[in-house]
Amino acid sequence: MNFSEATVILNALLSKKELSIFNSSWILKNAPRVYGFISKNVRTENTENNEIDWDKVTRNLDGRFWKRWQHPRKSPEPYRNKKEVHRVLKKYKDKLYTFITALDLNDKITRDTITISLVRLAQNGNLSAKKELIRLLKYPVDYWIENCWKLNRWRGYEYQNQEPCGRDRRESS
Repeated sequence: MNFSEATVILNALLSKKELSIFNSSWILKNAPRVYGFISKNVRTENTENNEIDWDKVTRNLDGRFWKRWQHPRKSPEPYRNKKEVHRVLKKYKDKLYTFITALDLNDKITRDTITISLVRLAQNGNLSAKKELIRLLKYPVDYWIENCWKLNRWRGYEYQNQEPCGRDRRESS
């Protein structure tokens, strides 16, 4: 089995069952062979946690199933680890330009991949990853404000974008 076969099987199962939500336990119960392949071969880049990369799996499913995925919830202890962030940035150092300008669909997918890797670190509690995400995502947001007619009314309010909304109380201490 390869990754594309696994996603085809999952798409077929999900289409047949018409579930409102699904998760890793559902996949294990209904497609154990697919779950086994995913757990062995689809892992995160974070060498410390090395968890199953469910974002990669769900991103390759049909779009109608994306919102139905229910990721396991956990509330991690906040920490700062710039080495984890640099590991991700080093891997994609030649592709960081995609945050300033994405030339084609492949660049947008690469930008999403980098963003997902940093988001995953931030969700695990890495405050350095959160800070780097805010820094990098400023570029596409500024582009959208300049070029999207629905968002261009926010032009001139950049100073309000400098601090994230709902700033984490743990950061300010």
